[in-house]
Amino acid sequence: MKRRGAAQHIPAFACGSEPNAPSNSLMNRLRRRGPLRRRSETEETVMKKLIAAGAIALGLVSISAPTFAQGIEFGPNGVRLNDGRDQGRNNRNDDDDGISQREAVRIARSEGLRDVDSVSERRRSFRVEGADRRGRDITVDVDKFSGNVLSVR
Repeated sequence: MKRRGAAQHIPAFACGSEPNAPSNSLMNRLRRRGPLRRRSETEETVMKKLIAAGAIALGLVSISAPTFAQGIEFGPNGVRLNDGRDQGRNNRNDDDDGISQREAVRIARSEGLRDVDSVSERRRSFRVEGADRRGRDITVDVDKFSGNVLSVR
């Protein structure tokens, strides 16, 4: 028989006070942790300042990150460090290797060469050998990158 107003006995495992019993309620976790401490105003302002400084630093790093991008380029001129400054520009070393052999022959013909015997490619120039209209042997050296005539012999 239950008496009115009497305290009822609740088993310990039902309310979560047993040490080994798993408890998922938020209130029980807060009780075990103890009373919450209110932060002082100085702690709050310091925390806000740290968060603001961190956000500014993150923003600056994310803006300046593309400027640190570098690459190594292996090409006809050797190994170079590509610092990324000329990515939008037309760079001859990246896009093409200068003039073609056909263009070198055309430039040599404008220097008086009529019959072409051979075209040899050097490191920085083309050497076009042949004869002029009188039959004399002529050698024309043409710069590989600019197309300028270096020598006529």
